[in-house]
Amino acid sequence: MLPQFQYYDVWWPFINSFSCLPQSASQQRIRFLLYTPENPTSPQLLDPMNVTSVKNSNFNTQRPTKFIVHGYSGSANNKWVQDMVKEMLTQNVNIIAVDWKKGAQGPNYYQATANTRVVGNYIATLILLLEKLGVPMSAVHVIGHSLGAQIAGYTGHGLDGRLGRITGLDPAGPNFETYDRLVKLDKDDAQFVDAIHTNAKSLVLGGRQCVSELRKCAVTPISSPMEALTCPDVRMAEPFCSKRSVACLLDK
Repeated sequence: MLPQFQYYDVWWPFINSFSCLPQSASQQRIRFLLYTPENPTSPQLLDPMNVTSVKNSNFNTQRPTKFIVHGYSGSANNKWVQDMVKEMLTQNVNIIAVDWKKGAQGPNYYQATANTRVVGNYIATLILLLEKLGVPMSAVHVIGHSLGAQIAGYTGHGLDGRLGRITGLDPAGPNFETYDRLVKLDKDDAQFVDAIHTNAKSLVLGGRQCVSELRKCAVTPISSPMEALTCPDVRMAEPFCSKRSVACLLDK
């Protein structure tokens, strides 16, 4: 990783992992899996420390780029991730599925919480490499579910809010909701930040999501986060976001 992303501690405000230090990118076995219209089902592996891995891939700097980040106990092979890849590839985009399943595995949720910081910054490292190859920050959209939404926040913060868009799908609440804005997905982490909530109750009332003051968009509650990706009845609450489900995630 780049030098500014190599040092971590558990001092304020990063006190939400109960003294668990983040594991390294290699310990978490973080992988970036590239899908494009040229390889819709067989991903190519990108290495943020090796520009050749990008230049020799089907990555096209002229296309919008979408990152998809799974959450706790998940992986890039989750059905919802693969369904989203398939749906998004109906458009001319680069899709990078971020696999951090080793770092996301249970049962230690505090360790997974700590690990989100490294994953977010590792994504930022790859995005900086893409920027050097000519990709504008405005063309990059990071989509994260649960802990993946908090990872997206760390990515955006590490890039000084220059990202084009972040979408949080049911952002994780435990270890985040009551903590400082620097610890969780925030409205200033990208030029446009929106969230889909399916259970927006507070933690004390049984909710598991972080509901913070995000910018411009929210989604009406539905039954599950997976339904948010495919349900034709899901509509954005704001008039200017009247597109449905995944279609809205393809807008810039």
